[in-house]
Amino acid sequence: MVYKAIFHLEYLLSNVIVNKILNKKWHFYYIFAACTSLKTNQQTIIMKRFLNLWFFLGLLLMTSCVAKKKFLELEQEKNSLSSSLDETRTQVTNLESEKATLTSEKQSLQSELSSAESNLVNSKGEVTSLKSAIEEKDESIKKLESEMDVVFKNVKTVMMSNDQSMREVDNKLYLVMNDPITFKSGSARIQKDDMEVLEKVATILKADTTIHYIIEGHTDNRPISNAQYKDNWDLSTRRSAAVAKQLAKLGVNPLQFTIAGRSDFMPVLSGEDLSKEDMENNRRVEFIALPNISDLYKKS
Repeated sequence: MVYKAIFHLEYLLSNVIVNKILNKKWHFYYIFAACTSLKTNQQTIIMKRFLNLWFFLGLLLMTSCVAKKKFLELEQEKNSLSSSLDETRTQVTNLESEKATLTSEKQSLQSELSSAESNLVNSKGEVTSLKSAIEEKDESIKKLESEMDVVFKNVKTVMMSNDQSMREVDNKLYLVMNDPITFKSGSARIQKDDMEVLEKVATILKADTTIHYIIEGHTDNRPISNAQYKDNWDLSTRRSAAVAKQLAKLGVNPLQFTIAGRSDFMPVLSGEDLSKEDMENNRRVEFIALPNISDLYKKS
């Protein structure tokens, strides 16, 4: 009888544990009624088992709460790690892409460097060749200058005896006359005072027939247009032609000179307020010496 009561109580206690979890509390009343019908020592045994079962229940509930809390923490940590892993994968992908870009740029730069080094080698060779060519030209120029000094030696001697000289203007050699040949305004007629000057010029030209001369005519800045002269170009050319004809009469070979007209574009003096004397100096004829240097080039 006692054992059946104990068994019945244990059964009720097990149902209590289950229903405790299910939040059903009415089984406690049956447990209390069953215990009061037993003797004192039997009640003691049952209460001990009841307490042991409650202790086990409390331990189970506590373990369940801790496990659930731990599970939630681990779940949260797992989510955090998963997120960090995704970010890391994204960073790795970006870094790999950046690495590929940098590798491509490196290869491109290496190619450019190789090309630049090759060009540098070629440029050094070209510079060396150019230096060599310049040195050769310098030597040739020195030889030409020496040969030209020989060519002009007789001319210089004749010039000095006739009170004439040479000057360089814009890489051209001009015959400098103490008394320049000038003209009256709007005229190409040689004045009587200039005949003596032309005789000296003829003597200089005949001193070395290898030197060719350009007879260059000029005008002042006043425009002209009449039945005799179309414009300043025409007038300046007529002045050089008049001088050439007179030199031919004085015995100079006509093949030794060429006539040219520069109109009013190369004045000795320029400006708006020019005096009559300044205007007269602009109406002139000049002589440019052109030595025959073909033989000199052959020698060089």
